[in-house]
Amino acid sequence: MSRILVIFLLFSVIFLCADELSDKQQELEKLNRELQDMETLIEQNQAQKAAKEAQTLEMLAKKKKLEDNICELETNQCKAQEEWDKTRERLKNTTMNLNSKKQTEQELYNSAHELGNALVISHYMNDVYLAADAWILATTLEAAGEELTEVNADISSLECSRQVLENKEKKDEKYFKDVQWTKIVSKKKKSSYQKELVILEREVSSLDEEYRQAVTRKKELEDAQSAMNDLITRLQNKTSYRPVYSYKFTYDKLIWPVQGEIIRSFGDYELENKRLTLHNDGIDVAVKIGTEVKSVDKGVVVYAGRSGGSGRVVIIDHQNGFYTVYSHNEHLLVSLGDTVKRGTVLAESGQSGLVDEPCLHFEIRKDGRAVNPLEYLEF
Repeated sequence: MSRILVIFLLFSVIFLCADELSDKQQELEKLNRELQDMETLIEQNQAQKAAKEAQTLEMLAKKKKLEDNICELETNQCKAQEEWDKTRERLKNTTMNLNSKKQTEQELYNSAHELGNALVISHYMNDVYLAADAWILATTLEAAGEELTEVNADISSLECSRQVLENKEKKDEKYFKDVQWTKIVSKKKKSSYQKELVILEREVSSLDEEYRQAVTRKKELEDAQSAMNDLITRLQNKTSYRPVYSYKFTYDKLIWPVQGEIIRSFGDYELENKRLTLHNDGIDVAVKIGTEVKSVDKGVVVYAGRSGGSGRVVIIDHQNGFYTVYSHNEHLLVSLGDTVKRGTVLAESGQSGLVDEPCLHFEIRKDGRAVNPLEYLEF
């Protein structure tokens, strides 16, 4: 009876562990989805930040160009003010000289008129004016006429100069006011640029804070994922019989699934332009879309389908304690349960899932733990 009770309790524990295992596997799937969403959020955040930083640089360049233009306008405004003042002063002096010459002209004209009258009178009244006096009158009148001619020439020249200066004064005034108005408009535009820069700075700060929160959350999810994997492994050990594996492949070294350049090695790596360190459980090999992906050794297909960010995936159980994983394929050529040999074409490579360029992500897992593929592949 006690023996039956022990067996009953043993089976009860196994069933409870199985139920817990199922629950934890569902929790792990949820964690994986949330982790993928967080990685997408981080990528979107960094793309938005890069766009805002580019806008900021463009705005700073515009603002700097505008500031240089304002400095040049201020210099031009001072020069225009000086030139305008000089022109007005010259116009003022020219006008004064012209008025003075016109007054002189009037005085000479009056003097010449009086001398002319006196000369006529002397011609008819020789008893009053002596011949010498008449000669003096005539000489003085002639000199007055010559001076009047010179004054008239000066007046004509001054009137031309005044006309030129009046036109120049109008142009100087217009140029000064144009420069002044352009400077006012430029300063308003500079103020607008400054406001936009403040807004961009706030948006970048907000994106930085969002990035920090996302990275923190991603780390929490990764820790939770790791802990869940460990728990599932322990539950699997409790609920299933674990066979003794050989941990040996058909040959000492495995063939390469594809030939190409390794763009990401096994282990930790820094995500370019993301200020973020991630862990790679395998190697990523750059290949053209449609390249044949081959099985590295014999085994059985235990998974063939889409898997979130990994895209189209094939997983081979080599039934020796090792699994191999082939991700980001374009087309899958095998199905669940297929038996494969060393060199069997499993898929055509592609760019499915979360990946920036066509490549194959290849993993080797020993007892479920990722190991460095380069330690097993032939060279």
